[in-house]
Amino acid sequence: MKMITDPKKVRLNDPGHPDVCNVCSFYKVFASKKVKQITASCQSGERGCIKCKTELTEILITILEPIQKKRKKLLSDKKALIEILKNGDEAARVVASQTLRDVRKKTGISYDL
Repeated sequence: MKMITDPKKVRLNDPGHPDVCNVCSFYKVFASKKVKQITASCQSGERGCIKCKTELTEILITILEPIQKKRKKLLSDKKALIEILKNGDEAARVVASQTLRDVRKKTGISYDL
């Protein structure tokens, strides 16, 4: 899969347009402290799209690593995972039931049809 960056930035030294770049959008979410620096170096033509993608990949791997470890741990104990899902299901049912009661009360919809 190819991640589209700036279609007008064909060569490394071409000025970039971070406002239309998907990679820059990811930086805004996952590395917001770097956005000003990256935007400036992109717009000036100092920074290439490959460098942005490579650095973003490293950032995402670092962010996702603890999530992946936890997922692996959860999948290693199927019984515990099923118990977690059952508990979540029960808790969600309690909240949903109360929400439906509140909605029916406020809208005047009764249980008797």
